[in-house]
Amino acid sequence: MTVNAPNLMDVVTRPREFFTALRATSPRSARYLWLVLLGGLITGLYSALSQRPVQEAMAGIPGMPGGNLNLIIAVVGGVIITLLLWLLLWGLGALGAGPEGRAAEVYGASTLPALLLTLLLLPITALFPLHVNVPAPNFAGLEGQELAQAIRTYSAALQRDLGGQPLSVLGKVLSYAGMAWQFYVAWVGFNVLTGDRSKSLRGVLIPLVVLLLLGGAFWFMGRAAQGLTGA
Repeated sequence: MTVNAPNLMDVVTRPREFFTALRATSPRSARYLWLVLLGGLITGLYSALSQRPVQEAMAGIPGMPGGNLNLIIAVVGGVIITLLLWLLLWGLGALGAGPEGRAAEVYGASTLPALLLTLLLLPITALFPLHVNVPAPNFAGLEGQELAQAIRTYSAALQRDLGGQPLSVLGKVLSYAGMAWQFYVAWVGFNVLTGDRSKSLRGVLIPLVVLLLLGGAFWFMGRAAQGLTGA
């Protein structure tokens, strides 16, 4: 007898019941791949909307991509990054929780809370667009390394101005909240599916520690790059 997949909204309201129902179904790694791709699409759209003031400020600089190209890059980038993140969580989660943890499905379904939080930000960002207040430098006569340096410095100043605005701060807070929510849901899922608290913790902690290390490494590289460019 074929058992239908559980109601996906139970991930948000009743995660333990959701994974109890999922346990009765046959394992299928790609079951929630569509949800991962949808989350990437929404993330990309939000990124394009939130970065629009920076792109508009830099639109007149020679060699910078136009608005439509920026939108395509943001959306495609959001899908690719989200897909790669899911694959990483799948692999590391399976390493910790074992095959009975069904990490692909757990980390696929657990993307729903972050997706909903990002979806909440989309109309807010569209209705109350961000603005940057950084005077544009004079790029006339600049070429080569001088032009590249001026662009990097201007871009860094725009990002600092944008990042300090209340709506940007709200976006960061909801992003962290979505990540914390996802790992909580994943812990519940592994606990239900494996019945082993030790495996449940490993299925969550191994991916979390790796992500924190990667995030720290990228942060330090970014700071080092800013120091080298003087931005």
